[in-house]
Order: sequence, then C-alpha cells, then structure tokens
Amino acid sequence: MLLAPCSEAGPSTPAPLYFGVSEAWAMPFGEIQTSGGRTALVGGIMKAWQEALAAELGRSAVPVILSRLREEQRDPGIHIDVRCFTTPEWVTDAKARYDWPSPYMTIEERLVGASTSPTVQTLEDLHGKSVGTVLGYHYPLLDPLFASARITRDDAPNEAAAVRKQLAGRVDYTVMRTIDLAYLQRIDPNARALRASSLLITRTSVYCARSKSATISLEQLERAQTRLLGRGAFERILADYRVAPEK
Repeated sequence: MLLAPCSEAGPSTPAPLYFGVSEAWAMPFGEIQTSGGRTALVGGIMKAWQEALAAELGRSAVPVILSRLREEQRDPGIHIDVRCFTTPEWVTDAKARYDWPSPYMTIEERLVGASTSPTVQTLEDLHGKSVGTVLGYHYPLLDPLFASARITRDDAPNEAAAVRKQLAGRVDYTVMRTIDLAYLQRIDPNARALRASSLLITRTSVYCARSKSATISLEQLERAQTRLLGRGAFERILADYRVAPEK
C-alpha cells in the first residue's frame, strides 16, 4: 500500500496532487507492479492522463494505491486530491465525498466470447451460460440473471484475470470493456480469436472526481481538464495504446 507522504514543498514549489489509484486496475488503463514490498502505478492510460492533469495545474502527480476496501473507506491516514476513472454510480456517498466535474470519456462493456461461440444478441441467449466478471463489480443488466441462477457468475480479481479465464476456455463469456479488448487483441495474438457481442452491457461516463479535501478547487480541475481535452491530449494518450474513444 502506497500512502501519500507528508509534503515538504516550500512556498515556491507547489505541492503535488495525490491521485487515488485502484489496485484492481489493469492495462491498458493502469499497470500496477509490486516490488520490494512497494506497489506502484508504472504505466497505462490513467497514469498518463493524471500526469497531464497535474502538469496542466502546475503540479506533479503522485499515485496513491488503494485496495478495493480502502476505495470505499474514509481513512484519515490517506490523503487523495483527485480520483480518476470513476463515476458517481460506483462510489458510496458520491456527492458527500467528492465534487464532480464533466466526464472526460465514455466506456462501453460488452460480452466477449470465442469467435466460435454463438453470438449473444439478447439476454435469453445467455441462459445456462457462465459469465466472467470482476469481484465486487455490479452489472445492473445481468445481476437479476445471476440472482435467479439463469446464468452463472464467475468472479476474478480484475479484468486481466477475467480475460485469462476466457482465453483458457473456463467461462463461456466475459464482460469486458471494448477498449480493453482492442488493446488485448493488439498485444496478444490469442485474443484475436475473441469477439464482442452486439449486446451492450453498460455505457458509462467516466470522471476525475475532486475530493472534498483536495488542494485544488473544482473550477481549477474543470478548467485544466477542458483545456487538455480541447487540445486533444486525451485522444493522443489513447492513440499511444492504439485504442479509440467510444463515440
């Protein structure tokens, strides 16, 4: 667990911005590595976006790695200024804990299966099938089917582990972001045998939320984000990973 250190910045050196990072992130959004007992964010779309936001505000970016449990806790020992790659729907007491600027991207999740599997066009096509999911995640469209046992939920700790199960043939389908699938198919020839269904599971606007204790204002965050998006900075970050934004 990487906790935010006390800042020793002088009056001429702006304090860094601390960004909350989920340990469940996987590429292309975030590459999390643990070495020598320390966990760090070492790459990915969100690392580049957080650093761009911080630089636009004249700050440096410091990632604070949070376990899934700590993401939902109000731990006084952890200071976070901004929490990116989130949405009010995913956060308990979202309005009480954070201020929300405009979203900076939209992500889609679809069912992904082997190219030889029957194409899923409706929920009825899933009856009796197993679906790979991420532990702790909610899927409003699928949850009633899981609850009624019409389909089987198969949890993995993160998206990368879920797709490994899919590639190994341990589940019939997996809920996956289309951006993740595009990235995976670029770097792993085995993943090119996967196919996304036409059935949309979720379409979600994603935000960088400002913590109520942040050292920047919501207006500062909004303006910095607007300037970056206006210059095409986020699209260039996506292009570095050869994925395209959802339209």
